[in-house]
Amino acid sequence: MSVTGHILIRAGLDQNPMRRRVDRVESWTSIALSLMFLILTPTLTWYAGQITYRSGVHSEQVQHRDRHLVTARLIAPGSSRLESGSAFLVVSTMGQWTAPDGTVRTGTINISPSSTTVTSVPIWTDSAGNLTTKPQRHRETLANTSLAVVLSLTILAGLAVGIHALLRSLLDHKRFAQWQCEWTTVGPQWSRPN
Repeated sequence: MSVTGHILIRAGLDQNPMRRRVDRVESWTSIALSLMFLILTPTLTWYAGQITYRSGVHSEQVQHRDRHLVTARLIAPGSSRLESGSAFLVVSTMGQWTAPDGTVRTGTINISPSSTTVTSVPIWTDSAGNLTTKPQRHRETLANTSLAVVLSLTILAGLAVGIHALLRSLLDHKRFAQWQCEWTTVGPQWSRPN
């Protein structure tokens, strides 16, 4: 038997008289779902990656424009504490820095325990001089893009499998009802005494 013949039999598309209409419907819906998955998935995952990447690059540009690296002078000894939600020990201390507009600011800053002996540390501020985090790096944008692509692929695969399982369940229900109907017709003939 040829490779094409084996594929047709595996797909349920051969001319086997034992295959019911519901079996052929299941075969065609499985093929249609597979083709839809193979055609739509690359396009949709690319689109999700593009949106995430463009958004990330925009965030990078905005943050690099609006955030400034300044030097804070430590003006008081710090107290150690465990950072909430992590296993890192940080030291909170009072610092003084000059905002981008020239005003002098004072506030609590967090430094690493190894920085307690220094007199100044680099910190990030926004345009108004308020403390903020460092700008998003390009590798973070790439990581977020990769995550979006993998997540969209996983969601699309799960959706395809879920739709196939639902259709298969409905078709199995119909198949079992047909078998029951046929058995009520044939069953009494087989159980009749000779």
